[in-house]
Amino acid sequence: MENKGSSQRIRLGVVLLVVILATLIFILASGFWKEQPAPDELRIGLPTQPTSALIAIAYEKGFFARNGIDAKISKYSSGKLAVEALSREEIDMATANQTPLVFDYLNNAKYKIIATVATSDDILRILARSDRGILSPKDLIGKKVAMQERSASEFFLNLFLMRYQISREKVIHVHYAPDRMPEAISNGEVDAIVIREPFISEAKRLLEDKAVIFSEPSLYTINEVLVLPGSILEKDLGLASRILKSLIEAEEFAISNPDKAIKISSKLLNIPERDLADLWPGMHLRISLDQELVYALNEESQWAARILKKSPPSRKEIFNFIVEDGLKALDPNRVALIR
Repeated sequence: MENKGSSQRIRLGVVLLVVILATLIFILASGFWKEQPAPDELRIGLPTQPTSALIAIAYEKGFFARNGIDAKISKYSSGKLAVEALSREEIDMATANQTPLVFDYLNNAKYKIIATVATSDDILRILARSDRGILSPKDLIGKKVAMQERSASEFFLNLFLMRYQISREKVIHVHYAPDRMPEAISNGEVDAIVIREPFISEAKRLLEDKAVIFSEPSLYTINEVLVLPGSILEKDLGLASRILKSLIEAEEFAISNPDKAIKISSKLLNIPERDLADLWPGMHLRISLDQELVYALNEESQWAARILKKSPPSRKEIFNFIVEDGLKALDPNRVALIR
């Protein structure tokens, strides 16, 4: 009996061993245990502004990681400062609106636009001190107004003054970094600032009941774009595709889960949740490349060229600033450029 039982155990052991070996052979043959390639490290310059929401979502929800990207975030108070860091090779990718980019392009920028990540025509505001006698736009005449030089805030102020038929020379222009403006208006260094969130909320808190805000929806459209160095695009266009795929996943998440998207973005962008929720319906968060971007680049490059005393770029040169291959390969319907 013992021999019989022993023989059965041996047979069972052999069967189990065969099954284990067969399983191991299958796993090894299928490549299941193959060492996965290390994720690509990507240093991202994140401007703390509402139109950076998809970057924040892709980072916090792990979409970059899912697509083989080890994202490292560095925050900047504006897109202009982020692209300056990109030019110094301190980061590998940045987002910014079109205005600082046209100045850089005229100064031979070495990066390229690969997608628009957001558009909005109601982000910027002029916040002024009512105790300085500013209750209407005309009251800005003779007052000191702060903006970031060669940025969307400066271009917006020009359009705002034109709308109210105020000569540019009748306003005193001073230049500040965005994160300095709330303090500057609070301590009386300036009478008004051209600004957006999160700095509107900060300035309102500091000024309490002395703040008056002017908004002009549809006056100026911000096209927040994604830029990468040409050297990275030449070396690895696949990385650009994985970045874009991560952001498309973030876009889909934002559409399906707006409340969660606002909460996530609010935290990483340092914008009060209620204020970001107010702006959210007016932002178009979509990964795309379309003709509106080309129009904006063309219009603002004319303005920038006058300031720099240079010749404006031709239509062909503007298109050379845009690389559409990565996005077109992912989804041709997201590209609507007329060359």
